[in-house]
Amino acid sequence: MPHIYQNWRDEDNRRFILNEIAWTAKLEVPPESVETALPDLATLQPASADSTPRPPKPKNTSAQPK
Repeated sequence: MPHIYQNWRDEDNRRFILNEIAWTAKLEVPPESVETALPDLATLQPASADSTPRPPKPKNTSAQPK
């Protein structure tokens, strides 16, 4: 599982993100912060997350210096 999903284990990070979402949606953000429970990351199956690195881009050898 990519590290970006593992970051949800950090309660401060979760609250920060949820407070931002609530504020952006013009909802009232509680003074104690948005309450959140620790997600069960074992059940999180991000279908769109591909943790394999991309191959490097080929170098442009056709460019001529001026």
